[in-house]
This record gives sequence, structure tokens and C-alpha cells, in this order.
Amino acid sequence: AAFPSRSRGFIPEKRGSYVDPGQEHLTTNLFVGNLDPDLTETAITRYFSQFGDLHSVKIMWPRTAEDRSRNRVSGFFCYKFRRDASDAMDACSDTDPFRVGRRLKVRWGKSVLLQDPDNDDPVISKRQRTEEDSPGRGASNRASEEASQEKKHHS
Repeated sequence: AAFPSRSRGFIPEKRGSYVDPGQEHLTTNLFVGNLDPDLTETAITRYFSQFGDLHSVKIMWPRTAEDRSRNRVSGFFCYKFRRDASDAMDACSDTDPFRVGRRLKVRWGKSVLLQDPDNDDPVISKRQRTEEDSPGRGASNRASEEASQEKKHHS
């Protein structure tokens, strides 16, 4: 039986990676699906780090021929703060931020326990605006351009 709809789209019947309904407010972990397999982990992480400090990033690269035939990758991005995760979800859900013809599927992922709860330092810090960033060329545009360049180098 399918689960009822919600404002961010359907709730999948198989919820292995998704948070249980009603528990969304307890997680800072995002599941991101439909990533282009030609993007690098660096480019993907750089893009998502613009929304806030990331405690962990896990990209699920294809391991089998069947996985590769699907031609898509998914990942998990665990933020330090809920508002940063929410901002990333709002900005990225059903968009093509890497300009590769793929709309991202973003859902709340299951909570992640930090490996070292005494260490409050993020794994990846939010990118600071630099003097080279001008209006219309913010971090998201720069990350998209860098991702496109990195993709071309891997072709």
C-alpha cells in the first residue's frame, strides 16, 4: 500500500533510507537522488556545503553493472543544523543545480549518529563568500560552473 502524499511529493513505499513519517523534524540528514554519475564527489560536496556546515557526506556510487545501467547516483548530506538542511532541501528539491539535465530528488534521510559526538567541528565548513563572488555569480553558480568543468575533464 502506498503512503499518503505530502507537500514535498510522494512518500515512497520502500523507506529504507528515508526518515519515518512524523519524524522529519528529528533529522538534519538529506537523501539526494538522481545525481549525475559523471559529477565528482568534490563538486557535489562543494555545492551542498554552501548551505551550511556538513558533518558527513556519503555518495552511493554504483558498484554493479546493474547499478551503472541505471545511470544515477544518490547521496546523503548530514548538516550540523536543521535550518541549513531545510534551506538545502528548499533550494535543491526538484531542481537541476548542476545544469546536466537531471532534477534532484531531495527527501529527509534517517538521522545519522556522529562518529565523535565530543568533536563539534564540522567535516566540511560552509563556504564563505569571497571577493571574487559578485551579485549574479554566487557560490551556487560558481559550484555549478566548477561541476560542469570537472565533468568535462572526466569525459
